Amino acid sequence: MGDQIELNRRYIPRLPSQTQTQSKRKGAGARTWLVVSKLGQVSVEELGKQTVMRRTGITAHDLRVVEPELSYPAAVLRRERAVVVNLEHVKAIVTAEEVLVPNPRDPRIASFVYDLEFKLSADFSATMTREKAMEQLPTDTPPEASGSRREAKMRYSKPLPFEFRALEICLQSVCKSLESEV
Repeated sequence: MGDQIELNRRYIPRLPSQTQTQSKRKGAGARTWLVVSKLGQVSVEELGKQTVMRRTGITAHDLRVVEPELSYPAAVLRRERAVVVNLEHVKAIVTAEEVLVPNPRDPRIASFVYDLEFKLSADFSATMTREKAMEQLPTDTPPEASGSRREAKMRYSKPLPFEFRALEICLQSVCKSLESEV
């Protein structure tokens, strides 16, 4: 009887382990994404659909809106944790922390990718400079000098949130493209 058990074990097909099946699934839907962080850092990452959905809080249906292969009608979708943009050549997912652009090496979106990288990193450095200047303003100003303090505050007013600046860059790129066509 002991031999039969050993014999039966030899003929049981080996099933792939759970980690092997997970790694196969992970690479199956991976795509190249340009990721521009709130701090102005730019990276190109291979991300799967599940990873993008978990990172941005959008659904698979919303993710289809930015698929480069699909011709989806123009849309700007507001979701709880992200804004999904699909306008002309611009396809992006904007969150409070980062912007994700699928297929960043596509020549049709090269100018958009450049604008996004350049303007968001420049906005971050300008924001940091503005915050330092606001900290250096004197707080104990006499009443007659309050007008100059107000003017200084206007000059160093708070910038728009990251999501709005990123969305503005998306819209500017689309407008620039449409103007060049006309």
